[in-house]
Amino acid sequence: MRDAIVEAPYTADGDAHRCGVAERGGIIEERRGTGIISSETKVAVSAQKATEFRVLPSFVSQSRLAVWEFMVFNWQIPTVRRLNYFSYLLTSKETANEVRIYGLGEYFRQKHQELLYAQNAEKRQVVHQRALRGLLIGSISTLILGGIVTWFAR
Repeated sequence: MRDAIVEAPYTADGDAHRCGVAERGGIIEERRGTGIISSETKVAVSAQKATEFRVLPSFVSQSRLAVWEFMVFNWQIPTVRRLNYFSYLLTSKETANEVRIYGLGEYFRQKHQELLYAQNAEKRQVVHQRALRGLLIGSISTLILGGIVTWFAR
């Protein structure tokens, strides 16, 4: 097959350039300005853009989840301080005599355990949300990428 080159005016940034389309061995090439863009390059660039498009929903979801996680951990700051205080009361040498004399050891241990279970439940909820959203968004993104790649493969 003979090489066919069709040249037409092409303007980019207001400058006139020569643009040509050539078919050589089944690969279509376009000449724009000083570079040559082949059909294989276009598919590679399109696949890269599809991958970037696939990452966008995941990025948005993970960003929102990170903000929510940050807010939860900020809400837990008073609970963490109370937990540290009860731990200090139960384990330090300075407070051991008073806790023993007044019989407050079981009370402090129970309060510590209640706060710890509440804090762990909130952390568990954050971890479960992160896992579920990651699975959902990952599945959707993979389906989008598969659709785009299938569309390009046609």
